[in-house]
Amino acid sequence: MIIRGFAIPKKIKRKIINLAQKSGGEISISEVVAELNLTTRQSKKALNKIVKEGHANERKSPTRGVLYRFPGLIKNDLEQNMYEIIKFMGGKVTAFDLSQKTGQSIEESRKILDYFVKIGEAEIRIAQNAIEVYEFKGVLSKKQKNQSETII
Repeated sequence: MIIRGFAIPKKIKRKIINLAQKSGGEISISEVVAELNLTTRQSKKALNKIVKEGHANERKSPTRGVLYRFPGLIKNDLEQNMYEIIKFMGGKVTAFDLSQKTGQSIEESRKILDYFVKIGEAEIRIAQNAIEVYEFKGVLSKKQKNQSETII
């Protein structure tokens, strides 16, 4: 099977997207090679075409090399990770914090955090160094929960 130029057979594209979905939204070239029996060159061309079409983006992982991330396939995992990060950080995070923990760009992280502000789940505070800190309502530490009082 030869992939020439920029045309990717729909069958190959579908198989790559299915593989990405099974892999949690991120795949490497070597995973495509192993699972789809393509050459490394064919896999790179196909993945790069998918990136150019806007279905995925490329990022470097310190342990897995170049990864192809399919944002539409990792939304639920990303949301769950965000909630865990927000909870771990005591309900106060910056776009940089979220970016570092999720692999999203700072701008993508800021858009997500701004959405939470828009729907009333978070407020923006300004730190002394003029950095925006997003504070989430309802996120309490264990100590705060233990100090809560009974409502009659």
